[in-house]
Amino acid sequence: MKKGELQIYESVFVIFFFVVIFMIGFFLFYRFTIEDIKGSNFEFQDYKFKQLIGIIPSMYEVRCSFSLSDTECIDLSKAIAFKKVSKDYFNIFGYKKISIKEVYPEDKNAVVIYEKIPNKYKTRREISSPVAIYDATLDKFKVGKIILEWYY
Repeated sequence: MKKGELQIYESVFVIFFFVVIFMIGFFLFYRFTIEDIKGSNFEFQDYKFKQLIGIIPSMYEVRCSFSLSDTECIDLSKAIAFKKVSKDYFNIFGYKKISIKEVYPEDKNAVVIYEKIPNKYKTRREISSPVAIYDATLDKFKVGKIILEWYY
């Protein structure tokens, strides 16, 4: 082999080596970026999940209203009626189960107002918060809790 041919082969080998190193670096950067995006997405979804516990009682669809004033409580009759149209709220709630349970003066079964559970899920998280419940049939306020379950 001539000296010129050897230098050409050497240059091609060096370029090939740098291309391989660049591709490995790009692949690792891609993998770490995807993992970081997945982690950020989970943190955002977790934040939205925790915010829902405070947003749901103030939704006009379930909130108590007397004449011209609004009270921070859940109207049980509105919540039961909301269950009929809750399928339209998938874009807001996603794969979650929202239920309201009366705990005082009697411990009653929970009223499920939204339920969309995926066929397969890895984890189920649950948070709850106390809430005032207004029962229009008895014209009484009761103590309850709103239970929010997240499936992912």
